[in-house]
Amino acid sequence: MLRYQSLIVTEKPADVKTLQEIPGVGRYTAEAIASFAFNTFGSIVDGNVKRLFCRYFGIEGVLGTLTVDKQLWNTAETYTPTINNRQYAQGLLDMGATLCKPKSPDCEACSFTNSCILTRPIVSVNYQHQSLRK
Repeated sequence: MLRYQSLIVTEKPADVKTLQEIPGVGRYTAEAIASFAFNTFGSIVDGNVKRLFCRYFGIEGVLGTLTVDKQLWNTAETYTPTINNRQYAQGLLDMGATLCKPKSPDCEACSFTNSCILTRPIVSVNYQHQSLRK
């Protein structure tokens, strides 16, 4: 474990894959460390971001399934910037937590309402998102 501790404390990891070599560090954690600790490319896909992306991009299906998770990670990788990553990631988390809330999204206060799939009349009536129950 000391080998990995020194990697994080004294060196800037080359990429997310290096961070994933640390025991117990999976994809989400590695990407979050890259983004927040080092301000380098790291896609953030937590519950808030999943909800935000599903609504904004119209990703349908059951959360937690391989198909939906793959779409979410691909979308995150596509739109994650290579500079100012920390700001972008924090913005996504905040947006999902404060505007794109689970039960009552505040679409009127959102800057992206005009381009959001969920706010289009035909979609908002028919859109239902499911979570995988464990």
